[in-house]
Amino acid sequence: MTLMRPPQERGGKEEQVATAGKDELTPREQEGLDLVLLRWHDREIADHLVISVRTVETHVAHLMAKFGVHSRDELRRRFEVQ
Repeated sequence: MTLMRPPQERGGKEEQVATAGKDELTPREQEGLDLVLLRWHDREIADHLVISVRTVETHVAHLMAKFGVHSRDELRRRFEVQ
């Protein structure tokens, strides 16, 4: 699956994210992580996944705990996404 950058950053280009180290995640966790790595906002992720913003916040917190990081920036560094 090719994921697109958030609407405010789209310039007609599609971009894929790194997948190394995600094999221990469920498909839904992988999808959420991909959107976080692409710098999507919680509201955008919630709308895309058809879940609440609060659920997104919880999922992101669980992802950060799972990878031992404390911020979205650290997650991006973990997967080498600038």
